[in-house]
Amino acid sequence: MNDKIWVILLLVLLIPLKVYSDYMEPTEIHMERAIVLEVEEGENIEEIEGLLGQVQYVKLQILSGKFKGQIFEVENNLSNNMAYDIVVKKGIG
Repeated sequence: MNDKIWVILLLVLLIPLKVYSDYMEPTEIHMERAIVLEVEEGENIEEIEGLLGQVQYVKLQILSGKFKGQIFEVENNLSNNMAYDIVVKKGIG
C-alpha cells in the first residue's frame, strides 16, 4: 500500500504543470546611486477605491554606473503607504 502512495506522489510531481501567462519581454534593471537636484510636489491624485496618492516630480543626477553624470527627470508616485513610499528631498543621495 505504501508503495502505491509513493508511486502516485512521484507521478504527480513529475507531471509537468501548464502555466498560462502573458509573454513579458525582459527588462534591464539598474540600481545606481544618485543625488536629488530638485523636487516639485505634485497634486494629490485619486487612486483605486477612493484612496488619495501624491506625485513628486524629481530631477536627479546619477553618480555611478554606465549612466554616471546623466540627469534624469522622473515621477515618484506616493500611495500614502509607508511600507512602499520613498519620499525624496533635495540633496539626499
